[in-house]
Amino acid sequence: MPVPSLGDVEGRKENKVFNQVRNLLEESTYKRYDALVDRLLDAGHTPTDISSALFSLLNKNDDSLSESIAEDTEPYSDTPKSIERGKKNNRKRSKGKRGNKTFRQKKKPGRTF
Repeated sequence: MPVPSLGDVEGRKENKVFNQVRNLLEESTYKRYDALVDRLLDAGHTPTDISSALFSLLNKNDDSLSESIAEDTEPYSDTPKSIERGKKNNRKRSKGKRGNKTFRQKKKPGRTF
């Protein structure tokens, strides 16, 4: 099964909102805002414009799905970045002040850390 594109995801989201609004209209189970709608109509807005603006508000609340993912915009590479970094840093590293000491050393008696 292929991974859906951003357009597919947004289309499904729009269909979901459309079906929810249609069901509310058919069932008449919504609060009426006739006064607000009348004010917008009196201001010269068309019913289609008002509806479109309301759908935009509904979609704006759920824009998390359409956020860009950094990994999706990076150029494709057969070799993962972690492997590529390892190849670039194959030089010997200095051991610093610790010299040949191992990472875990036994505690000396009487010393607490």
